[in-house]
Amino acid sequence: GLDRLRDILGRMGKTVGAAGLLSVLASITAEAAPTELALRVSQVIATSAPPPVASSGHETVAGTSAWKSWVIAGGIAIGGIATWLIADSAQGSPTAVVSEAVSEAVSAARSQHHVSPLAGVDGDGSAERPWSLETVLTHPSGVRPGDTIWLDGGHYDHGILTSALTGSDRAPITLRARPGAAVTISAQHVRITGSWTRYQGFELCGKIRDRVDAAGLLPGIELIGSKNACVNLVIHDFGDTGVVVRPEAAGSEISGCVVYHNGSITTDPQQRAVPHGFGIQLGNASELPLVVSDCIVFGNLAGGVRIEPRSPLAHQGTIRCERLVAFDDSAGDVMVGPTPVPELSITDSHLERIDLQLVSRSGIVLQGNHLRSRRRARDPEAVTSPLVMEDWNGMRFSGNAVYADGPLALLANPDKHFDPAICSWDDNTYHWSNDFARSPWPDERQPFLLREQGAPTIGTFDQWRTRTGFDTRSRFIAGRPQGQRTFVLANRHEPGRAHIVIYDWDRQGAVDIDLSTAGLTHGQGFELRDAEDLFAAPVVRGTYAGRSVRVEISRLTTVSTLLGTGDPGNEPLIQRAHADGEFSVLVLLPMAMQPASTVQPDR
Repeated sequence: GLDRLRDILGRMGKTVGAAGLLSVLASITAEAAPTELALRVSQVIATSAPPPVASSGHETVAGTSAWKSWVIAGGIAIGGIATWLIADSAQGSPTAVVSEAVSEAVSAARSQHHVSPLAGVDGDGSAERPWSLETVLTHPSGVRPGDTIWLDGGHYDHGILTSALTGSDRAPITLRARPGAAVTISAQHVRITGSWTRYQGFELCGKIRDRVDAAGLLPGIELIGSKNACVNLVIHDFGDTGVVVRPEAAGSEISGCVVYHNGSITTDPQQRAVPHGFGIQLGNASELPLVVSDCIVFGNLAGGVRIEPRSPLAHQGTIRCERLVAFDDSAGDVMVGPTPVPELSITDSHLERIDLQLVSRSGIVLQGNHLRSRRRARDPEAVTSPLVMEDWNGMRFSGNAVYADGPLALLANPDKHFDPAICSWDDNTYHWSNDFARSPWPDERQPFLLREQGAPTIGTFDQWRTRTGFDTRSRFIAGRPQGQRTFVLANRHEPGRAHIVIYDWDRQGAVDIDLSTAGLTHGQGFELRDAEDLFAAPVVRGTYAGRSVRVEISRLTTVSTLLGTGDPGNEPLIQRAHADGEFSVLVLLPMAMQPASTVQPDR
């Protein structure tokens, strides 16, 4: 906060010493009245040492007389409004300074509150007398915009929770786990009706084990208020969807989360199991973009990310999926439709299947992705295309790498066929293993499948290019990929944290991972955990020394238990198997500084 406040004053050509800044922030923290605060700030400026001459194109202010000539014409409101009116008597004209940097400095000095699973009824939010989780979610009067609420470690057991926490555009509230604390919230459902709040760094898990033909199952998190963010959460084992973003939840963000094993099953009249519940379900009726970034989504019963809201206004705004890692999500990892989507982008992601049932004219972008289909252990004879599009009429598909055993792409009923004015499809790389060349099903024998007016057209890469006009600069490689590729997706909110995607095409069983882009500092402790068994012992624990870290990925074979599996009445629930040896996903977690100097595998 001091650095940011000094920076904004420096950009104005004025400098305040550290002692002066501390006095200013001390006044803010003490919640002085605006008039008293203005007087204190004036005194701080008047008694501070003369600043050095400022340059870099700014107004030059030097000498004690000029320094003392500043008059603070306004103050800072308790609500965190960062507006200072500074008048320079030498110029005789006031200048209004409204700066996000000042706002951040103010927020840094705001209050911190505490929550404990052992809190009593008489808590006041202090470290000695913390609030309960239910109390703090009602937004007690002592919580202001910019405040941080720390969750003590432990298990919080609740039914249905509703959060009314509401910050402001320049000073959001943060509810997060205390650094180094393991926080687990077991609940039936969490409704977020407040706004401008960040929920960060804790585990949220379902508690209802009956997940077959059960009534009243609810999603894990339901975002209703605007401008909320779910950051680095672990969300799993809810009877419905893990995270639902309602269309009215403008400007929502889901970032760095791990979402898995959500959903339930009903049996139809023919006694067939019908899955329900996705990892994430999205809708956006706002002009503000809805962003899902850096999330891992897997093993959800009806699918991964579903963009099919229940409101007719649900697709008025942009939806962006960035650096998403999704796999083994039943029907598909990203599913869109049948409601039209004006603007959707899926970029730099690692997926097994994208299913677009209906898209807009030209607002769809699929770029820089790795799409890989695989045979699932529970149905090894089944084959699916990594890209399935139905009733489409325009998009940009470029810079993608597509790997498949069966058809690489299935396109059905293009409305405008292949109009270059609304469709750009090039600079991709295709790997086709031809494992199904002898399949009795014609649809599985060739790399591309196009259905127009119900009539299938099955073809080679050359036939595909001739018919569509696509992929004139793309590469087609008959055969499986070779070697290894590793992607370190650094977390946007926490330095040193990252999601790591590993392709071990030759099944070597071990890989060296370069962590230099993850944000770890030299000598900082870290853990690598298997995303599919996140709460087991770390795969690797050590101290970062600038060298690559070797991981025995062939030893990653166990997965977290699907809640309710094996219980009477839950027979249709099937415990999923670990991803095959070609594909692994790790979570890098930064730790406190440790004395250890070597990397030691724990299993």
